[in-house]
Amino acid sequence: MRDVYHALERLRDMSGLSKLEFSRNGHVELVFDRSISVYVVKIDETVLEFVSYLDLASFDAGDTSLKALLRANHFGDGTGPARLALDPADDQPLLCLRVDVQLYDDKAFEAMLLDFIKHVSFWKSEEADALLGSSVSDAEGADPSAFPYLLRV
Repeated sequence: MRDVYHALERLRDMSGLSKLEFSRNGHVELVFDRSISVYVVKIDETVLEFVSYLDLASFDAGDTSLKALLRANHFGDGTGPARLALDPADDQPLLCLRVDVQLYDDKAFEAMLLDFIKHVSFWKSEEADALLGSSVSDAEGADPSAFPYLLRV
């Protein structure tokens, strides 16, 4: 891809939304399956950031939830190439992925976005809520097959 505008063209093609444009502040929102909202943020001419609020019911910003999120970031176990973060404005958990679009062709860009959506979907699932609601020692001893969408490296 040449730049973020080429990536935006690809997003238009993928979504069927011919009028999809960046806002004045460089944002565009995509909604998948009426439940997964992904903000695409223009960082500069060649870099985008995908951001999705996770709306985790079991998240309480306490030790158990924070440790579960940090462990999921370890080698991308629960995030792939993305990362979990907290919104500094309200401490809500986010999944974020920074992308230099020049490193992708159209097919790889689409695959990367679908992988990001797959990880967001996991974090919005009952399995993720169960993981966050477990004590840390319970989560360490959990059977990985109980969390089929959690990726293990």
